[in-house]
This record gives sequence, C-alpha cells and structure tokens, in this order.
Amino acid sequence: MNLDALRKLRETDATRTFSFPHELIDDPSLNASQKREILAEWASDACAIESFPTLRLLPGTTFPVTLSAIMDALARLDDELRMANDEEEFAGQKAAAKRRRNRAPVRGWRTDAATDLHAAY
Repeated sequence: MNLDALRKLRETDATRTFSFPHELIDDPSLNASQKREILAEWASDACAIESFPTLRLLPGTTFPVTLSAIMDALARLDDELRMANDEEEFAGQKAAAKRRRNRAPVRGWRTDAATDLHAAY
C-alpha cells in the first residue's frame, strides 16, 4: 500500500482516519500486514517534515507524530503477533501431548519404571 493507495482509502472510507499510530494498531478492520504497510509509509522519509526530521505527517492527518511513536507502534504490532504465534504453538503442543497420552502402548514395551530399572541391572 503506497501513499496514493492510502489517500484513496481515506477518501472512500472516512472512518479510517488515524491521528496516532496506536489508533491504527487498535483498528480491527485491518490485518497485520496492512497495519505494517501503513506504519512503514508513515515512518518513511516521504512523510518526514523537512524542518523537523523526527516528525512524520501522514497524508490526511491534521498534525504530525514522532518517529519514535511510529516505531513503538511497530514494536507493539510485532509483540502482538509474537504472542498470537506463541499461543497457537502452545495450543498445538498441548494437542500433540494429548494425542500422545491417548495412544495405545506399543506391545512388548515395558511401561513400569521399576521393571525397567530391574532389567537394566
């Protein structure tokens, strides 16, 4: 999504106006890649204010925000994605462990730990 696409998005949907980067992160109508693209555009030099290079003005917004606020929003987005992936991975591991517990034991294998110890000595 480039700046022109972002301008068109703002023109067609007036409800999608973001004054602050955290508002963009909290928007449920956008997926993570769209949020990342908008934040990347916002952080780019194309949105920099010449006299204040640490400030960025996204087309369609009324006032600039700091580059650090944009970078913090990107970090928050990454953290949220990492937590979601960790939860999915944990759920998958939990389901796999449950499947292992529910499997029938293999014939010929000893399941008693004491029997295994006696067989080793």
